[in-house]
Amino acid sequence: MSRCFDADTQALREREKVNAAGAVHNLEDWIIEQVCPSAGMRVLDLGCGTGKQMFAFVKQVSPEGSLVGLDISKEAVEAVNERARCENLRYITAVRGSLDDALDILKAQRFDLIISSYAFYYATDMRQLLIGLRALLNAHGQVFVCGPGQGTNQEMIELMSKLLPSQSKLVPPIGDFIGDADLVAIRPGYSRVTTVRLQNQIRFLSPEPLLQWWRNHNSYIPEINEAMTRTVHSYFDEHQAFLLSKNVLGVHCHA
Repeated sequence: MSRCFDADTQALREREKVNAAGAVHNLEDWIIEQVCPSAGMRVLDLGCGTGKQMFAFVKQVSPEGSLVGLDISKEAVEAVNERARCENLRYITAVRGSLDDALDILKAQRFDLIISSYAFYYATDMRQLLIGLRALLNAHGQVFVCGPGQGTNQEMIELMSKLLPSQSKLVPPIGDFIGDADLVAIRPGYSRVTTVRLQNQIRFLSPEPLLQWWRNHNSYIPEINEAMTRTVHSYFDEHQAFLLSKNVLGVHCHA
C-alpha cells in the first residue's frame, strides 16, 4: 500500500517548509486577501493540518475572536494544540475528526468564516459538504475553500511520465479540484458563489529541495526514485532553477 503523505504529519511539515521557502506568492496572504478576516471573528479551519492557516489568522481575529481547527490526524491536532499552549493562544483549539463527520461534530457551533486549504477534496462528497456548511454560518458568514487548479504540478508530472516503465502508470494531468457541476449545485444555498484563481509557482534553485518535495508528496513512486534523482541533477546541470506550477482554485461562498 502506498504511503498517504497528506495524512502524514511529518511529510506535511516537509512540504510546507519547501513550499514556504520557494513559493512566488504566499498562500496564506492570498487567502487573507480573499476573505478579509477581522477582529472578533469565529473561524473554522477544516482539514487544518498543523495549523498553518490558523496561526496566520491570529493577528486578524484576536483577541476577541477564536479559531477552531478540525483534522483527521491525531499528530496534527496535537501539534496545533501544543503550539497554542506554548504561545498562550487560548482562542485557538483543534479537534480530531474527518471531513465527512464535520457537520455532525460541529453542528452545535456557528462560525463567521469557514476555510479549508488543500484538504476539502478528501471529503467523500464535496458538494454535500459545501451545501451543509451553510448551516454552520452566522448571518453574513462566508466559506472559502481552495485546492489545486488546472495545470498544478505539470512540470513534475512531465518528468515522471518520461521515466515510468509502463504507459499504464502515466500520471494524469491535474484538473480543478472541484467541478462546474458542483458549483452549480451549491449556488442555491448561498447568496453568492464566486471563484478566484492564483497562478502560483514554487522556485527550486537546487536538486535536493525538489527531490525532497517529491519524496514527501503523493506523486512519489519509489521504483523511479533513482532515475528521477539522476534526471533532476541533470536538469540543474543545464538550468539555474526549476519552476513548479502550483495553480490554486478558490471557491468563495457567502451566506
